[in-house]
Amino acid sequence: MAEEAQAGLRRGGRPDHRPPADGRAAARSGSYAHPRTTVLCDVRALKAPGTTTVEALLRLQLTARRLGHGIRLRHVPEALRTVLTVTGLTEALPVDRARKAPPIPP
Repeated sequence: MAEEAQAGLRRGGRPDHRPPADGRAAARSGSYAHPRTTVLCDVRALKAPGTTTVEALLRLQLTARRLGHGIRLRHVPEALRTVLTVTGLTEALPVDRARKAPPIPP
């Protein structure tokens, strides 16, 4: 019985599922000692945002939140602002209240 415990086996011979010891569990739980960080995501180059664009931004936000952080959209074009408002995602993808976006460099 002691040998089974050392081998990481539970009753029935199935492997014991322990959390990974390399920090992945700490990253998922957000228990790192780093302060919460908000990343500004410049989206002024988006010409015609659609559902794929919004899905990608939501996935970025989800990943950031899982790691204990977040993103804010900066220089949001009116088309994307409208999509976020119509779909009710303005709280899920917060917009940075910065001054008017400068033109895109050539």
